[in-house]
Amino acid sequence: MAHLLNYQTAWGTAKRSAIVLIAIVVAALVGNQFVAGQSSAADRLAKQPESLPAGPVAKMVYSGPYIGVSSCSASACHGGRIPSDPMQLWRASYTIWASQEPLNRNGSSQEKSASPAPPMLDKHNRAYAVLFDDRSRQIEKLLRRLPAGEEPRAYADDRCLACHAASSESKATPTSPIPAGILADGVGCELCHGAAQKWVSRHTEIDWLADYHAGKFAPLSDMNDTRNPVTRARVCAGCHVGSPATASHRQRDVDHDLIAAGHPRLSFELDAYLSCMPKHWIDEPGRKRGFLADREIHAETWLLGQLVVAEAAARLLENRASNVVEADQTGRDNVAAWPEFAEYGCFACHHELRSKSRLTASTRQSSPRGHRKLGTLSWGTWNFSELKLIAESGLIAEVNPQFVEQIDRLTTLMEEPIPDTAQVGKLAGEIASQLKRATDTIERDFNSRSGSRDALFEPAAIAKLMALAADNSFEPPDWDQSAQRFLTVQALVKARKLSLASANQPLSAKSKAIDAAVEDLRRGLSFQPETSAATVGETNSAAPVRRFDSPRAFDPTLNRKKIFQPLFDLISPRSPQETKP
Repeated sequence: MAHLLNYQTAWGTAKRSAIVLIAIVVAALVGNQFVAGQSSAADRLAKQPESLPAGPVAKMVYSGPYIGVSSCSASACHGGRIPSDPMQLWRASYTIWASQEPLNRNGSSQEKSASPAPPMLDKHNRAYAVLFDDRSRQIEKLLRRLPAGEEPRAYADDRCLACHAASSESKATPTSPIPAGILADGVGCELCHGAAQKWVSRHTEIDWLADYHAGKFAPLSDMNDTRNPVTRARVCAGCHVGSPATASHRQRDVDHDLIAAGHPRLSFELDAYLSCMPKHWIDEPGRKRGFLADREIHAETWLLGQLVVAEAAARLLENRASNVVEADQTGRDNVAAWPEFAEYGCFACHHELRSKSRLTASTRQSSPRGHRKLGTLSWGTWNFSELKLIAESGLIAEVNPQFVEQIDRLTTLMEEPIPDTAQVGKLAGEIASQLKRATDTIERDFNSRSGSRDALFEPAAIAKLMALAADNSFEPPDWDQSAQRFLTVQALVKARKLSLASANQPLSAKSKAIDAAVEDLRRGLSFQPETSAATVGETNSAAPVRRFDSPRAFDPTLNRKKIFQPLFDLISPRSPQETKP
């Protein structure tokens, strides 16, 4: 979660996967250049015969829909050099995806660019390779409770492969295993753009390309129209939030068992995640060619992310509750845990019990605000809290006060000691369906427009959202809701700056003050380390630092007054500050 607040920090150099080593050879032949080197993950992949088909399996013919990234990597296709023209970035999509050298937002290498933007690295290319790392081995060992001496094989675990590589359908046929080479691609081209067997040839034809770049094309069979921001958001949420099993993939569910074994918690926010990626797609504002400059239109990306993430989370909750009911009705052991702790705020349990001063009671020991009772767990503050702000704005008809009442009812149900699975499943399904209707409307509206792809928000709508976000009554009960409000304000501030730039209005001193206040808010919410000397009462300043993956001293009242109020004073129309741009 902390990485969402620290995404502006430079990405560390990632280890290579085996497929990238192969890509280096291919790239050398076509003139692409990558940094040389080999990782322990690649070494481990090469030394693991268990991960490759053996015996009779090796003779099976793969008949699935995937063709692998090698089909996209030719220099004349998507493996070319990174161009200076942003409208030609598609020619280097594979190059940017496969690169192990941190890149800037425009796709150029950090060393060759004078841009102050921090470098970024697309980690999707090594999603399968990480399953050979020590951390993945430890997770698999704990999750499966393996006896001593048994080799952990996360790279062969269906739960892991569902998101970390090309996944077989929910009822995979043993006669058609996915080849190891396609698995090694990790999250390759087809996991976002759709299995390419049916459309790879057609999408290279001149007439199709002409229509695509004119914004007039229709997606081909099995192709995901990732140009459409709703489709793109749903593709991301499928793994980064989770989803029930479908005809094309297994169930994707990072539950509390997996988190307890060491897997990172899934806390996804679309706008922040897109800002972490070096873009390999056309993303230039002002070009009326059928493409949204999603990185620049932060308000729209933020809104769609909130709706799609909440829809995916509600659908996953419906599935979790239904699995419990099914297990009970069939007389089987209740293998589906309930309540599923991954649904709740982590820091309701994972926190220090003492106060910062150690002389007074911790704020966590006081009665929580709102309807929740002392001793119960907070639910929904990451995936659903900002829907209330959207409802107040009136921008989306389906997200209204009545819809918020449904969210409140579901919250009350989920914060019972043992939530009723039937009621939870039914209400979660209704909420997911209503959110899907909202996003379907936006998707249809996007597809109905030709040529120009205008943003959903005019400057007045952005200003209204900012005013609502700076509500003086806002006092988030936990860190998750605070982090979401930070990400909301950050996206809206960036959208406001873009609208001013589009209108050729210069940024004023107030705009710079807002930027500084946003950065102060980010630092205030970041997880703070503590020296061991302070912990044990020593005075040695050279004592090692203890790092915490949680907010150690979160106080709702102080949080509101000290780190949110300075920013709210700048962006709220009710503040005494000057209100000019």
